[in-house]
Parts: sequence; structure tokens; C-alpha cells
Amino acid sequence: MEKPKTRGQGARSQTRRQDFSREAAAPPWTQGPGAPRAALSGAKRAFDLVLSLTALVFFLPVFLVVSIAVLLNARGSILVTQKKTGLGGGLIDVLAFRVFDARMGDAASRRFTAVGAFLRRTGLEDLPQFLNVAKGDLSLVGPEARSVVADAFYSRRIKDYGQRFRVKPGMTGLAQVTCPDHGDDAVAQTSRQLEFDNTYIETWSFSLDCKILLKALARAFSSGAKL
Repeated sequence: MEKPKTRGQGARSQTRRQDFSREAAAPPWTQGPGAPRAALSGAKRAFDLVLSLTALVFFLPVFLVVSIAVLLNARGSILVTQKKTGLGGGLIDVLAFRVFDARMGDAASRRFTAVGAFLRRTGLEDLPQFLNVAKGDLSLVGPEARSVVADAFYSRRIKDYGQRFRVKPGMTGLAQVTCPDHGDDAVAQTSRQLEFDNTYIETWSFSLDCKILLKALARAFSSGAKL
């Protein structure tokens, strides 16, 4: 006959089951070396909150104009959410203005609306991400937020890919302004970007964030590219 478990044994057994559940639920590319780096959380969060709220107030007229244009151009919602991988491998819903015709339900047949093409070309599509920064899902500066599918793909091909999840993903980042996408081999390009992501995480400072933001803004205003 099986002996009844003591209170302590039952608690330890429950803890182990919870650990197994968390491990099974966590995407495999987020396990291992990519543990969140708590040292950045407090100061960087305050920096993000102040600047994101300031940006939301500053860009409020743009938000209103774009929202009306999206609504009048084609039926559908003004904003859409995209599932991305966040801090520590958790899932986050990243906001963006809708750029596709909502009537085209099949992803393969989706086409840009007239307004959507302009928003994608100028990067205004991503302005709602300031709401994600204010909420705490994104940072102004950090590794690029990628889809769960993309992260799963690269994690199987790039060693220590999970290192990038030690901090929140950002609207822009050191990799984005230093190593932009040139359209060559995607795995090789992402591997180079990971090196810049790790450099950013290990050498983070307020001055580095400011330099990256200024460089991103300069690129955006000079070429109409995204941050």
C-alpha cells in the first residue's frame, strides 16, 4: 500500500509539477542562457515610460489623422495586434495601424490599402508601439521584436539565440541602426544582428540608448525608413 504523503512531500511534489508545466509551456528557444537581465529593469523602465508618454502626447494629432484615414480608406479595425516574443520568451501583443485590406481574409491574398502602403513605407504603421512601451511590453531600445514563428526558425539555426530575450524587445535597437537588413542570407544576417544585440545588453547605458534613438530618428527623417 502506498504511504500517504506528508505536507512537505506534497508541497515539493506540487512544486515539481509546476516546474515541469512551466518548462513544457515555455518555447524551447527561450530556455537556457536567455534569462531576463533584471539589472536593467528599473532605470530603463522609467526612461521608457517618460519618453513614451511624451511621444504619445506629441504625436497625438498624427494618431488622430492616421486613424481617420485608415478608417475611411477601407473597412476594418484601426489597429491590429501581432504576436511577438517578449522578455524571457513570453508572448506579447504588439500594436500597429492596419495596413492590409480587412476583406482579404486569406494571408496569401492580402493586399495593402492605399493608406496602408504609405504607412508601411514611412514607418508610421508602428507608431502605436509607443502604447506597448508605456504599458511595459516593449522598450524604446532593444532587440527587434520578432514573431514566434521567426524566433522558432532562428533558434534552431543560431547558437544561443535565446540570449536576446534577456531584455525587452525594442522599437529600435543597436542591431537595427548598425546592421540593417541588406537582403542577403537571412540566417547569416540575423546571426550578425544577434552579436549587436548581445553587445547592447552587456554595455547598456542611458547614453547608449540616447545615441541609438538619435541615430534611428536621423535615418527615419532622412530616408522615410522605419526606426
